[in-house]
Amino acid sequence: MTTNPRIGSSLDDLLEEDGVLEEVEAVALKRVVAWKVSEIMREKGISKAEMAAEMKTSRASLNRFLDPQNPSVTLHTLVNAAKAIGGKLCLDLVLPPSAFPASPSPLVLERESQAARREFLKVKRQSQAARRKSSTLKDQALASRHKSLV
Repeated sequence: MTTNPRIGSSLDDLLEEDGVLEEVEAVALKRVVAWKVSEIMREKGISKAEMAAEMKTSRASLNRFLDPQNPSVTLHTLVNAAKAIGGKLCLDLVLPPSAFPASPSPLVLERESQAARREFLKVKRQSQAARRKSSTLKDQALASRHKSLV
């Protein structure tokens, strides 16, 4: 008996393996948006001619947008279509959790915080010492100048 490597895998896995997942998702998304716009037009009684006029485009362009077989659509067309039916276009960029580095543990954060505080205090002490030295040098210069004047 041979085992099928596809058992238990998803359609997304197959499409990704074939290198067409993004393209298929884009076509499906465009079809859903076009269907949704068509449904709203039907519910509101908006004709294609009225919709095209509201979008400030040709009826042929609207037909291409509404055609589920035509995957090509511009962002401009999507925005105009949404506006024409009284809505607005909302896009979202979704990243998988693997796109972000793992959050450090509280212990690591505490160590980093302590190390940063030690570094800050070290720089602060050096700065104070430099100011004291500068002040001492100024006092010595003034005293020397005062002696030369007397």
